[in-house]
Amino acid sequence: MRLVPGPGTAWLLAHRRPFGLGFAFSHALHLVAIVAFARLDPAGFAQQTGVANIVTGGIAYLFIALMAATSWNGAVRWLGARRWQWLHTIGAHYLWLSFVLSFGKRIPMSAAYAVPVLLLLAAMGLRLAGRLQARGRRA
Repeated sequence: MRLVPGPGTAWLLAHRRPFGLGFAFSHALHLVAIVAFARLDPAGFAQQTGVANIVTGGIAYLFIALMAATSWNGAVRWLGARRWQWLHTIGAHYLWLSFVLSFGKRIPMSAAYAVPVLLLLAAMGLRLAGRLQARGRRA
């Protein structure tokens, strides 16, 4: 919104809650599939993952759940604006890093994984550019 103000970015900003809840729902389905895989084929699951993946992925799912659970206006009042913003900022950055690392480690298997990594890096670059622009306006 800061870098490219207009009706499109205003619409995205106004509808960010449904997008976030859609993201959370899709990841809840993904988690169900992961749990099913672990239960139906424990040996295959163990071969495909490790303790580090379970811990870091578990933290990511915890952030997704917490952010979805606090995506209503009452949560801001309940948590306080500062804690709510901290949760959503740290959560979003943790998820961003999780996706960058998850896709990035697969690039040697297929160069196609570079596409989401580049999109994620571009998104973070736009986010940082917006923050720098806002900081420059305040100065």
